Amino acid sequence: MAGEVLSHELSKDADAIKLTIFINKPYDAFVRKNTRFWVDSGVDLSAGADGFQVRTGPLVSLLSGGIAFRTASEDTPEEVADENAAFHLYENYEKSTEVTYKNSLKYVMYFTSSVRGLTLGAPVQLRGIPVGRVTDISLELDKKTAEIRVPVVVELELDRMRLVNDLPTVSNKDMMQNLINKGLSAQLQTGSLLTGQLLVDLDFYPKAKTVHPDAKDVASVYPVFPTIASSIDQITHSAQMIMDKIAKLPLEQMSSEVTQTLQTVRTTAGHADTTLSAATATLAETEKTMSSAKQVLQSLEPGSTTHYELDKLLQELNQTANSVKRLTDYLQQHPDTLLRGKPNE
Repeated sequence: MAGEVLSHELSKDADAIKLTIFINKPYDAFVRKNTRFWVDSGVDLSAGADGFQVRTGPLVSLLSGGIAFRTASEDTPEEVADENAAFHLYENYEKSTEVTYKNSLKYVMYFTSSVRGLTLGAPVQLRGIPVGRVTDISLELDKKTAEIRVPVVVELELDRMRLVNDLPTVSNKDMMQNLINKGLSAQLQTGSLLTGQLLVDLDFYPKAKTVHPDAKDVASVYPVFPTIASSIDQITHSAQMIMDKIAKLPLEQMSSEVTQTLQTVRTTAGHADTTLSAATATLAETEKTMSSAKQVLQSLEPGSTTHYELDKLLQELNQTANSVKRLTDYLQQHPDTLLRGKPNE
């Protein structure tokens, strides 16, 4: 244990509680200019856009609570705080680690979708890097247009960004306006699927449809930052458009036409079977005729006119039989030819 609380009293303005603590040696040497104190309850469980976070303190803090402190890295051992120096007491460790940026700009954003899951203090990030936080969420009703809007005020901490080729004549506000003109817009994104917490993501969407009400139509004193629909809203909108197009299709008429087409295919297939049977029968009759003609040819005298004519007839019958056989074999392997014709080779 590094020290103890000696007393507590209400401040003169009655807006805070003043605690007097005593730090034992040698720990008092670690109380320096930028040392930060926070309330240590023993177990600190928080849920945010980054998921769940759990921190545990010493056993004595777990049983009765206490105050913890840490020394800032930029302080030197010579910068020990004076006796009775005043420090701010943060409510938890996360608050004590937050960096205070003096150079910041506030904007108001209007989202058309639900902001359920977006909380005060939610991060505002630019391509995954935190550059600000949400400071206010409210609800507006326009009596003139009967529109309901959800203004979200964010604070962009520009000191988080390192400037390259700095131009003293270009103010931070002008620089942000140039980025907005290039397509910088805000979009709600899910920070953690486990907690459902949302965050505000900034990126360039030069071709996207943005929500950017006129300054005269809004009640906020801050400039309006353009927003676009979230990815989930875009997917939902696309799915709804597809369902609407499907609903407009003449499904009953298409079903009737498909049924008629199937009946035509069945009829054509029956005709194809009949054609194959007829071709097979013709081939069998041709083979019988050729067999009889061969027997007659053998009984004739070679070199006679009748022998010559009958031999020529047998050759033609043989060619015909081969053509019929090739046709039947092809139709058996490709019956769809009767429906679509023979493909070009």
